[in-house]
Amino acid sequence: MLIQTPYSIPTALIHQVHHDDLSLGKTVINAPTGRFFYDPWTIKSEYAGTVWDTILKTLPVPVGEARIIVLNYGSCYQQHADIDDRYHLNLSGESCYLVDIDSKILYPVTADGIWYTMNTERIHSATNFGRYNRVQLVVRHLLIDADFDDGVAVRISFDDLDPNYARYIFDNSISVWLNRTNKQHGLKNFEFSRSSVTFSTRPSLLALLKDIVPKEFILTLI
Repeated sequence: MLIQTPYSIPTALIHQVHHDDLSLGKTVINAPTGRFFYDPWTIKSEYAGTVWDTILKTLPVPVGEARIIVLNYGSCYQQHADIDDRYHLNLSGESCYLVDIDSKILYPVTADGIWYTMNTERIHSATNFGRYNRVQLVVRHLLIDADFDDGVAVRISFDDLDPNYARYIFDNSISVWLNRTNKQHGLKNFEFSRSSVTFSTRPSLLALLKDIVPKEFILTLI
């Protein structure tokens, strides 16, 4: 689930991160230049020239949304999958792990200065068993801009559900399919809103999607 990349940052940059200035939760440091999931993002003006700008530039590939994520000690996330894989750079923390729930494997994360790529198709969580906050820079992979002419346009709606409940169900079912289908070049024009997602897929992949859509959701061909 977690694979080391050839990219890294100097140890000195880790020491330049001032943890006391960081808020718990997620802080986005860049902004979209076009389509949220497909087009490269650029650093926000307030972070240009800062240590965060320097760190992000050590990842020499086009990137999507980049977030500083601070996980409080003694905390974890609900299990989920994501449509897009992620780059992870751990900057602080002790006894912190990424959790592959499908395989029941803990992956320790340390401030080693190495960028890792994470296969977020797998149901996973993150946990901090230590005494200090865990700080990571987490960056979205851009989705593949698939090219096929025989696509079927789909909308999956969840209008009447509590957003948090809907997100949990979505991420533990449909996000798995979306991630895998993207890697198979079978997904294009993915967009989301508070109550639905729309995209196109290949007709041969539609039957499997119909099988996994939860009963609380509505799938419509558009």
